[in-house]
Amino acid sequence: MGARVQDGVLVLDDPVALLTNPSTLLAFGHVVAGALLTAGFFMAGVSAYHLFRRSPEWEFFGRSLRIGVFLSFPALMVTALFGGLQFASLSTFQPMKSAVFGQRAAEIARLQAELTARLGPGDYVPSVGWTRGAGLVMLIVFAFLMYFTLAGMIMACFRAVVFRFRLWHLALMAAVPLPYVAMISGWVFREAGRQPWVVYGLLRTEDAVSDLSADRMRLSLVVFTTLFALLAVLNAWLLARHARRGPVDGGLGHDDRATDAPDPADTLPAPRY
Repeated sequence: MGARVQDGVLVLDDPVALLTNPSTLLAFGHVVAGALLTAGFFMAGVSAYHLFRRSPEWEFFGRSLRIGVFLSFPALMVTALFGGLQFASLSTFQPMKSAVFGQRAAEIARLQAELTARLGPGDYVPSVGWTRGAGLVMLIVFAFLMYFTLAGMIMACFRAVVFRFRLWHLALMAAVPLPYVAMISGWVFREAGRQPWVVYGLLRTEDAVSDLSADRMRLSLVVFTTLFALLAVLNAWLLARHARRGPVDGGLGHDDRATDAPDPADTLPAPRY
């Protein structure tokens, strides 16, 4: 892993080994693929919003909707692949989390007894509600996204559906938050499930806490929470603002030579529901 315990202190020996350990590599691939999935859904949802409103740049948003949809499915598959590999390795790297998620009471009791005998008295069982609940939310949302993206890839192959199927446009807009829900619940599953460890089996959370006073810790928590909340609100506002403006006001994808071109949707058959 690149670290060792010396005189009760965790010492870093090899930064490269630390950054390339199997758990880190699997998590990195999972997060990168999840980011592409989130971007694909966001692009498809914004494009669907403008197609639903019959914005003048139909051709532009038709192409961007297809890009978002065709990106989402392979990104989801890669995300699921790395996530599955992490699940398979849980019994090796974090057996207690695996036992809690699987509700294996006998194994939980056995691991608790082993850790107590090896490391001393303590509660080595993570929160069952947070660990299992977050893991189930993540898996359920990913399962839904798998069917949704597969159906979306099929529908995106048909021009009339891309421009005219307003129910699908609504579904794409409503689905934009789902990758965020899946990724956040996955993060909660990862962090809550490893407790009470910062480094599983080596460094407990209580031993890694700063020696600052309780008041300074509370102040730090309040300041950083406030800053991150403000950044999240600002980020959401900027995304929504630019999504509503479209390519013309934003200076993207606009061709002055095409201002008098007919609406490509005019040549399509009337929608049928």
